[in-house]
Amino acid sequence: MRADFFCFTAFLLHFAFLTHFLLLGLHSFQKPIFTAKAGYVTAMDTRTIGVSIIKLKGGRSVPDEKLDLATGYSEFTQIGDYVDEKTPLAVVHYQDEAQFAAAKQDILQAVTISDEKPTFVSPILLTI
Repeated sequence: MRADFFCFTAFLLHFAFLTHFLLLGLHSFQKPIFTAKAGYVTAMDTRTIGVSIIKLKGGRSVPDEKLDLATGYSEFTQIGDYVDEKTPLAVVHYQDEAQFAAAKQDILQAVTISDEKPTFVSPILLTI
């Protein structure tokens, strides 16, 4: 019985990821966002990024609003990654240039870049 459960769960996860990437493939345009300053990503304002997805119509501000599942972000850099004019912060999937301009401004505002690589504190406080 456990093997069936794990196989079914793996199938559902595979289907969900496949569906997500197929829908992102239906976009009209995609373009990377580059930063003018080279350095390490040290912080991200996740609320600004979330609101940016809503502006792309990838999220709702009211319950009846229709979603555009072909818009959003992919290939997002992570905290600690080095970025420059050749390494994008993220790739935007959008329908028109106004959406891209707003998304670019939001991402550049939301991502903090520093010359020093951030230090990480392990989330594991104690091992028993």
